[in-house]
Amino acid sequence: MGKRKVFSKSDLSVPQVEHNNDTVGNVIILPEVIPPETTVVTFGRNTTNTRNFDFARWYGVGIDAITYACQRQIERFLGRR
Repeated sequence: MGKRKVFSKSDLSVPQVEHNNDTVGNVIILPEVIPPETTVVTFGRNTTNTRNFDFARWYGVGIDAITYACQRQIERFLGRR
């Protein structure tokens, strides 16, 4: 029998997407948290330099809620490292 892959659990508690639910049950991202104080996500070092991505240019173009959710999700994925 072959080896089984062991998946490590991610701590998905931090950072969280600040949101509320309306009366119908739709998710509403709170406008006071958009954009966040830090818009740069650092991916860590590679062989040449430190990699990062700045979400600042995507805020204010009409997709703030999507940009905020994407930034927070990437931060959650990277948080386990």
